[in-house]
Amino acid sequence: MAENSCVGVEPSRLGPYALLESCGEGPRGQVFKAESEGRFYALKIYHAKTWTRWEDLEKLSRGGGLIHPNILPVEDIGSCEDWKYSASRFLPGDSLREILSGLREGSLASASLCPIGATAAGGPQPDHLYRCVRMIEKVARGLQAAHEAGVVHGRICSGNLMFSPSGMLLLVDFGGGGHSLAGELHYRAPEELQQDSWPAHKGSDIYALGAVLYEMLTLNAPYALADGESSEPAAIREAILAGPPPAPSSFSDELPPSLEACVTKAMARDPEDRYSSAARLAEDLARFLAGENTRAALEKKTLAVAAAAPTFRLSHRLIAATVLLMMTAAAAWYSSQAGSQSSLLNGALDALSKGDHAAARSEAGRLKSLNPGNARAKALSENIARARAADHLAKAVEALLDGDREAARNAVGAASDLLPQDTSLAKIAERLKEAGKE
Repeated sequence: MAENSCVGVEPSRLGPYALLESCGEGPRGQVFKAESEGRFYALKIYHAKTWTRWEDLEKLSRGGGLIHPNILPVEDIGSCEDWKYSASRFLPGDSLREILSGLREGSLASASLCPIGATAAGGPQPDHLYRCVRMIEKVARGLQAAHEAGVVHGRICSGNLMFSPSGMLLLVDFGGGGHSLAGELHYRAPEELQQDSWPAHKGSDIYALGAVLYEMLTLNAPYALADGESSEPAAIREAILAGPPPAPSSFSDELPPSLEACVTKAMARDPEDRYSSAARLAEDLARFLAGENTRAALEKKTLAVAAAAPTFRLSHRLIAATVLLMMTAAAAWYSSQAGSQSSLLNGALDALSKGDHAAARSEAGRLKSLNPGNARAKALSENIARARAADHLAKAVEALLDGDREAARNAVGAASDLLPQDTSLAKIAERLKEAGKE
């Protein structure tokens, strides 16, 4: 720092900030603990040739509009001669990387109220898995807020997630403009490392956050090489381009499949196979925490069937998965009913599953003829209509598979007649309409 004319002899200063101690240095600059007007800051001084997306830092400033409890705001942006800097609130706690390193080594002395701090014995908390998921769910919502503001982080890693003194996990160090760095290869999406590499984008941010969750759950970075293997960047890059990392469950047989499916989807090699947004990732993690099966897990099961049609594009596979999910959920609800209504309904569903549409319609007709004043009968009748609508939508998917767009449109129309109040299936019908136009 001696070459910086703004940082002189002790106590060195940069603009209004007194530099107290160095907190580390990286490819983009050096971070200091600094003081100004009685407050402490993390002051990042950027290397002269480092390109920084200042408009992103401005959005993160107090008046920039990008505010989220899981994003560390920028308090100040400035320059002094040839040096530029940004100042954020100083966090006396630890980075996620430091916490995970301590858990791996069995010794941890956290300066913050870290929710995943070690037990007295040095190991993870008994509910470590759920604590990790809860934190990443919140960070994903923060990432969604950034994406909606037009900000791509581009450098998400365990080192750029910091714990506040209260234990909140915060996403820090924006402003890189999506430029990846060699030291973060474990979290880089494959498309960023190819010869004709893509710039960082929202999908690569989602991949990186999935890689962070992978590391939190397994205490291993996704492409951490075994002892004896080269840890050079070239070796790691080669491993990433060669294929997916080991399944998270290979490190722990206690990892629920529904959660592993979330990690796998977030880290899908094809960007189109990942969550379409950070919000979608957050929603699926919330389903896991609520004890529900995740959409990623259900999709994984249904895509195995759709894989038999190689020309079936992703958007259509997702529609098929959603239709099958709706029918499965309906069947689970129906099975809980009692009496003759339940018997008729189960018969209709059995016929549907066997492809016997005539028998299914016959059972549905008998069900509809029940006393309309009977609340249970009315509810069952409405739900068999939903099952019939789902059947029409399934036909629409099959027609799209066969390239028969006219048949697909007719099937969607038939389903729509049954769905005047059913917004969930109506949305699927709308998506099928759009698919039929393509």
